[in-house]
Amino acid sequence: MLPVWYSVDDTGALLCHPHPPQGLHPLGQALAELQPSTVGQLHQAFRRWLQAGHAPGPLAPERVWVDGEGRLALRFGLGQRPHALDPLGLGRALAAWLVLLDHFVDTPVVIARARLVWTLDELAEALSFTAPAFLPSALVGPRPSHWDAVAHALAHVVGDGPLGGTATGERHPRLHALSSKAL
Repeated sequence: MLPVWYSVDDTGALLCHPHPPQGLHPLGQALAELQPSTVGQLHQAFRRWLQAGHAPGPLAPERVWVDGEGRLALRFGLGQRPHALDPLGLGRALAAWLVLLDHFVDTPVVIARARLVWTLDELAEALSFTAPAFLPSALVGPRPSHWDAVAHALAHVVGDGPLGGTATGERHPRLHALSSKAL
């Protein structure tokens, strides 16, 4: 079966590609390009995918294709295509996405950049699905590792509650408290 790649453009339209979009590589081959700003752009690209109502299917490193500019495409088998996102799909897909990224990028970077893109409610919903029973088998190892690290980091973010204090509204409350004391 020949694969087909799908991406979502800025308008939310689903695009089908018979070949990998130019410049995109499997996630595991793009490690040098996974800078923090790129991780943020990838979060935005994945958010567009879910907001457009498309389920990404079981995430695995060989299915996720990216580049250093934060472009994202997902590989599907011939004749397969994304399905509509079910009501629990956002939390489950976001949990898998965060655990997948954690395989290649440090947990604090994954979560800090996620916090700038996803709402607190969305991150809390993802926390519910970070257990191995809800994750694609390609993301679960024999020991707690990536899923466990993501679950702990999400628990801290959710426990900290809403962020505020800047024009963008994205400031960590503990860092804000420290910077206020320094004044």
